[in-house]
Amino acid sequence: MSTQYLVSVAHRDCHESDIFSICCSQYGVFTTSGDGSIKFWTYRHPADINTNPADGATVAGKGSKLESNDSKLGYHHLGISPNQQFLGAASFTGALQLFAISAPADDTKPPKLSSILSPDDSPMKECIENYVWAFQLAEYDLGHDSGSLPILAVITVDHQLTVFDLEEGSQIASWSVKSKDSRKGYPICLDVSPSLGLVAVGDDDGTVHVYSLHTGRSLLSLTGISRKAIRSIKFSPDGTQIAVAGDAGSISIYDVKDAAGEQVALLNGHGSDTWVFSLDWSSSGDYLLSGGYDGNIKIWDARTTECIATHSEADHSSAIFSLQWTPIGPRRSYQGFVAAGSDMTLRIYRLAGQ
Repeated sequence: MSTQYLVSVAHRDCHESDIFSICCSQYGVFTTSGDGSIKFWTYRHPADINTNPADGATVAGKGSKLESNDSKLGYHHLGISPNQQFLGAASFTGALQLFAISAPADDTKPPKLSSILSPDDSPMKECIENYVWAFQLAEYDLGHDSGSLPILAVITVDHQLTVFDLEEGSQIASWSVKSKDSRKGYPICLDVSPSLGLVAVGDDDGTVHVYSLHTGRSLLSLTGISRKAIRSIKFSPDGTQIAVAGDAGSISIYDVKDAAGEQVALLNGHGSDTWVFSLDWSSSGDYLLSGGYDGNIKIWDARTTECIATHSEADHSSAIFSLQWTPIGPRRSYQGFVAAGSDMTLRIYRLAGQ
């Protein structure tokens, strides 16, 4: 069964160079680029902010510039905390900047970002100022009705995975994740499963390492996809599966409940010569988004492993670097998704008929 999504809004010329990362919030979409800026974009056409947008509405350069990187080297990763109060941006200098998000006065204005400085003597300060490649802001479920703890998980170019208490800046756990037979390289991506207390890291040697925050132990080392770089890893919403993709062009799904990390699905569709840069599960866990160097966005039914839709509004010479499911429409009542890449256009999609 095929499913059709339509472009609801296309923000063109968002940045002066490739859009490497997007981050969806309740207010709108944050984007970042090699041009060193962080910008904000509404889910709806700014000229028609209080009504449903026309199909295919296009906006040129109407985003709000919120932050600029003085190094001019640009940012490559964005991340937002589950409570929507904090935003992180990793730059090509290796530094990670953290911001507090202040809600906008109304839906015609952008939110405000305020830089957060960690305590001078905290382990987190030295780490985020010098060495970070990938990171995630998450919440760690403490269990036993003890609530949750806001955390920052970072992976550094020297293969060190460290998890910090975001509020205190103190270290919770740390692992050296370099494989014994790893080529000289670096980890590329990570993801956190709050429900199960798991952290996973994808390496450029094709290995995925999975660790437990509960026990501090290494649980799995997955090497089945290939010896090629892993560009994106995503836990399913319930934390029981992990989707893995990268330079091999295929997408592997593993059962992390299984002691051996059984591969339960292999999704082929982007082509063996296409790097897959971004993955995202729908909130229900029923569907998986993927985007890659071929300029295609694919929607997979995770239950049947069937590709139910392919979108290629971008020029096929333009890569899709980042995509994400998000609620859109009036009162954000419709399920949609957002995608961006090397053509510097941010596209917001909605399900046909909504």
